[in-house]
Amino acid sequence: LQMLIDQGAALRHQSRDGNTAAHLLVAHDFIDGLELVVKLDRELTNLTNAKGQTPCHIAAETQNAAALRLLMETGIADLSMKDGFGDTVLL
Repeated sequence: LQMLIDQGAALRHQSRDGNTAAHLLVAHDFIDGLELVVKLDRELTNLTNAKGQTPCHIAAETQNAAALRLLMETGIADLSMKDGFGDTVLL
């Protein structure tokens, strides 16, 4: 991951599903990688995918407490954001 970043990989690039690196790292439980990308760009914490989900939504959905904790520690995680289904991270 560090090599990709060093070569200029765009952390905010979104897949066809709208997922960013942060969404995918949470979904695949790659906490070290998540820590790296949110240190470089804290704003990834609140970017939404095509379903309106933030990485925090993915963490809650997959019961990934470590990822959710890390995202909350950025200080900008908005847990009140609603996804495309009207759900917040806490609901």
